[in-house]
Amino acid sequence: MSKKGLLKFTDQPLSSHKTRPEPEFISFLSSLNTRGKLLDIGCGVGLEASYAQELGFEVTGIDKEYGCIKKAKEINKKVNLKQVDFFSFIKNIQKNEFSVIVDSKFSNKLTMNKLKRYYKKVSKVLKFDGHMYLQILSTDDAYCKKHCPQRKWTKVDELYIRYFSKKELQKLLRLTGLKIESFKTIKQKYNNNQGSKEETYHVVVARQTVKKW
Repeated sequence: MSKKGLLKFTDQPLSSHKTRPEPEFISFLSSLNTRGKLLDIGCGVGLEASYAQELGFEVTGIDKEYGCIKKAKEINKKVNLKQVDFFSFIKNIQKNEFSVIVDSKFSNKLTMNKLKRYYKKVSKVLKFDGHMYLQILSTDDAYCKKHCPQRKWTKVDELYIRYFSKKELQKLLRLTGLKIESFKTIKQKYNNNQGSKEETYHVVVARQTVKKW
């Protein structure tokens, strides 16, 4: 039986996790001329949040998994980390609050109905000319091609996962005022408890084009 929630993190030492964000994320943050408030949605163990904080961003990281937040606080006690669901958290956030929003595969866990609501709320709290950095699993991923090539979603250990083509993602972002500035698709191999695994995902940088909601 697979472990869920806190259990899937408590028996893993910090050394079993990556110790540095993806090169594309590092390059993205380095390209920004100004520092401001950054929201990391689904922050996991907080590598991106911690790196952004070290670069001078005022970072808030959120994740609904207690185990993730526990590990993230062990890595960096200076980051503002909250164990909370996105839709609960966003209710209390003012418009134009953040200069940067980071989503590392959180979108893949949302149904299409929730996705439209999610991106609309993201757009409202992202400042005009602010940026969203997005990593999102692609329909070119080997698991998607094998298990759900037509419907483009599946469940793994009861976790809902949706995959996106470039065209679908472009349309979704365009509906909420986010203009894509860069788009690349990456294949990455890594090791986990089950052995070697490969993922194919899109890395997207989008800019907020709506001045006032």
